[in-house]
Amino acid sequence: MPAAEKIRRIETFVHGRYYDNKGILYSHWNFAEERPMRKADFHPDTAGPLGVPMADWYNYENSPMISGIFLAAQCYRYEATRDPQALEMAARAFGSIDASVNATSNSDATASTRASPSMKSSRRSASRARCLTSSPR
Repeated sequence: MPAAEKIRRIETFVHGRYYDNKGILYSHWNFAEERPMRKADFHPDTAGPLGVPMADWYNYENSPMISGIFLAAQCYRYEATRDPQALEMAARAFGSIDASVNATSNSDATASTRASPSMKSSRRSASRARCLTSSPR
């Protein structure tokens, strides 16, 4: 399979299936079943750090890092191709970082991670600006 096809498949999978309902990228995945981790995947007496349920720990432990890697990749892709889809994917990855920050800094994480249309537009603009200014020329 050509490299371009491999890249397209990975991007399609990540963009289409690797985000939760709040817009946060998962950090780990049950690849055998192609889904996020569930509570039932772990022994009931097992807890992650600070008592966090193991499914949550696995799903979100490194979400900001994964989001940052995907954001950087899409910025480089945009820089190289000027493909508008790269900006859309970059904006979504940036939104994941933003949602992760909001989820950990507000008591009502669900409400704080809902993005209004104007916020989504601002995130697209912010991501485009970062894409255009982050890579060396």
